[in-house]
Amino acid sequence: MLHKLYISKHWHISAILIVCCLLFSCQKLDKDGGYYNEKTKSYVYVRPSKKAAKDIGLTSYSNQDIGFSAVGYKVSKEADSLWLYIANRRLYMRIASRLSITQRDDKNKLIKLHLAYVSPNLSMLAKARMKKRWTLYVSGILQKVLYKKDLMIRAWYLTKAGRLKGIVFLPAGKSVSPVTQELNLWMIYQGYSYYFIDQHKQNVNDKLYKQTQTYAKQKKLGLWKY
Repeated sequence: MLHKLYISKHWHISAILIVCCLLFSCQKLDKDGGYYNEKTKSYVYVRPSKKAAKDIGLTSYSNQDIGFSAVGYKVSKEADSLWLYIANRRLYMRIASRLSITQRDDKNKLIKLHLAYVSPNLSMLAKARMKKRWTLYVSGILQKVLYKKDLMIRAWYLTKAGRLKGIVFLPAGKSVSPVTQELNLWMIYQGYSYYFIDQHKQNVNDKLYKQTQTYAKQKKLGLWKY
């Protein structure tokens, strides 16, 4: 009798488990033990891989910054953000979990990174037509530099906006210039953008950024020609 009572009390749990099993059994799982839900535009883990997940390539810093490697995919038309491809599903899910749906692409493992301290779009104060031409020009240059390139990223979350903001580094020996491997700084060096001070995020290289902008201004590079 006690056995029957136990079953009657917990029948709903068994029913839920059965329904879940039926639902998941209809889905074709990928090598990571999950599938992409077309309706919700999100990735769902069902049977996560049992492989060790201790070292997935994510570095956490004391100031809450994160570091990881990714591959350049597509630069925005405004040239102030880019999409990054992350091959490792576990690493992707760790990073993307705090991003809004517009800042991630679970199906293709892409995340959007907003470039810190630079904005070619906001730097160009000319009329709309000139601004558009300028940003498309810079975007094209960045696309050539970053597309399918292995990159190192140091980033931080903009929690309320569900965004990721940060700095892009090219690997040693593959720098965009002999001056720096840091893409954001290089953009200022070339005059592609003014240096924008972030009131909410201190730039440890603030002095270098200011010196670089002074150099670009003196040499009348990029924006400084106008």
